[in-house]
Amino acid sequence: RRVGPLVRVPGFGLVVSVAELGHEVLARDADFPKNGPRSLAATFTRFLGPAALGNMDGPAHARLRARLTDAFAPARVPEL
Repeated sequence: RRVGPLVRVPGFGLVVSVAELGHEVLARDADFPKNGPRSLAATFTRFLGPAALGNMDGPAHARLRARLTDAFAPARVPEL
């Protein structure tokens, strides 16, 4: 955050430190794809397997999010 809202890290990519900007990037799949080599999805898949929510898209992503809704409801967050 001290160096700005968007920082290029060589060998890694861009790091976003502003929540609103990060959400914008994550919500715009057509402009900011999250799959492919060196992507966040590829990293998730490598460490967590193919069903890690962050590396999923489309109907599979929606189904998993629906199943997790109760677990991550705002009222439950303090427990986590």
